[in-house]
Amino acid sequence: LVSSPERVRLYVYPFLDTLVHVPNFDISSDAMESLRHVLTAGCADSSGAGGSLSGPTNTTSSTVAAMAEETSRELARLSAEFLTRDYSEIWEKRFNPKLMSDQANYMTKRVALQILSLILLTRSNYAIMIQYVNSRTNLVLVMKLLRDTSPHITLDAFHVFKVFVANPSKIPEVVKILKDNQDKLCRYLETLHKDREASDTQFRDEKALIINTIRGL
Repeated sequence: LVSSPERVRLYVYPFLDTLVHVPNFDISSDAMESLRHVLTAGCADSSGAGGSLSGPTNTTSSTVAAMAEETSRELARLSAEFLTRDYSEIWEKRFNPKLMSDQANYMTKRVALQILSLILLTRSNYAIMIQYVNSRTNLVLVMKLLRDTSPHITLDAFHVFKVFVANPSKIPEVVKILKDNQDKLCRYLETLHKDREASDTQFRDEKALIINTIRGL
């Protein structure tokens, strides 16, 4: 599907341009799930597979596991290649303005944020991550979603926002936005999903790290 710009134009862009926006919920939600599989191919957790199977290990199962791992690596390579090659067409012209804007519905924005977070946190997508988080426009968009009225969207937005803050090679424009909004951001983050901290220590620790990083700018 993604081996060439022409194939992406024929088989991927119709989902981004049309299918995810149709009023019929079944069609639009299926389209978003299809996009999730295409855009996050090879990423951890993208296959929906569970943990390892119990039972004795044998040659056949080891071979199957090795083949699955090799397939996953190849999918990750192809995904990273096409997301980098078609960066502007995908992210700047479609994903951001169509899936994460005010015009997008709740389901679309939430799944889009989950897809984006998974892509940015996947090692094979390092070049895409650096390009995406070194954008003033992208940061402003994610900060806006961080203040969404839906608590589910604000949580998903946090997992994207933290990548901007944790990036050790921030461009001056990104640093300026974070510094200009330093006090407001830290006060807001301190209250963000406060009730979740007791049961989700990873979220608590990540939030504390992000707040301290912003304060240290």
